[in-house]
Amino acid sequence: RLVLPGSSTAFMAKGLQEVHRIWTTLMASSQLSLQRLTQLSDVIICVKRESKAAAPHWTSELSELQELILQDLGESVQYCQGENLAEILEIWAGNEAFWREHEDF
Repeated sequence: RLVLPGSSTAFMAKGLQEVHRIWTTLMASSQLSLQRLTQLSDVIICVKRESKAAAPHWTSELSELQELILQDLGESVQYCQGENLAEILEIWAGNEAFWREHEDF
């Protein structure tokens, strides 16, 4: 994985909040490739897991960013190669409730 457990969660959360702040600009300038969305997915999932376990770094902004990432990924997966799709599904391995909530994906 791109992010190792126990790494600097606060630093990564701050970076993700900046990504959330400039999301519209990133979209408008076509900066959100499938590779970048996959990397963001990896980081946000790591921060979410570590935040629930130890630190209060999961914010409403990060929750909204998660939804934005999933929405863009949902629009991009139809153009994925099988190995890229497998990686995305590995990162976003969710339970039944998660997939019910994100049926469009």
